[in-house]
Amino acid sequence: MPAFLLLDSGLPGPAVAVVAGIHGDEGSGPIAARELASAGPPRRGRLLVLAEANPAALAASSRAAPGGRDLNRLFPRTGSGPAEAAPAAGRDPEEARAEALLGVLLGEADLVLDLHEEGGAWDEADLPTLVLTEAAAELALELVEELRDLGMPFDFVRGAPEGSLAGELGGRGRAALVVEAPARLPFEERVRVHLAAVRGALGLLGMR
Repeated sequence: MPAFLLLDSGLPGPAVAVVAGIHGDEGSGPIAARELASAGPPRRGRLLVLAEANPAALAASSRAAPGGRDLNRLFPRTGSGPAEAAPAAGRDPEEARAEALLGVLLGEADLVLDLHEEGGAWDEADLPTLVLTEAAAELALELVEELRDLGMPFDFVRGAPEGSLAGELGGRGRAALVVEAPARLPFEERVRVHLAAVRGALGLLGMR
């Protein structure tokens, strides 16, 4: 079962999940997620943080776990039935991890922010980019405008890949944003991109 850190304000509000480390060769997201978690609970609502969604891949600094497959193409397909919170015995461990992660997010989160780096397998943008689901489109547009006003130009695109976390959440009508920090940027700048996007989203939701 993915080990989310729950930061609960104790006040009514949205439940936002920050997921990082699905790809082990994208190290800026986990650093940003840990920094967010260290700031404590939001002003209202709940913040769930998973800094290491794929620990084996992170330990190997590789996109996938050694000998494994790309976790971000293994999420249960829309229409395949509800995701289970606990994986069935004997399942492929990576498929089971994807199923368990999706199950938690479907049950607990109103919005998912998935932190990635573009440049290796995905190189469609020169600027930091939000990949959005339709349910998160309005928030994404507000967030891009706010970040540009702060001097951090962001782009946005629709259509996360099939089998990805955001793709499957979107297919189920859920709100998700993938934050893609360009791999060409210095590491510290990639961390800053992630932090700016997440903090901006939380601010628009009245959570910080």
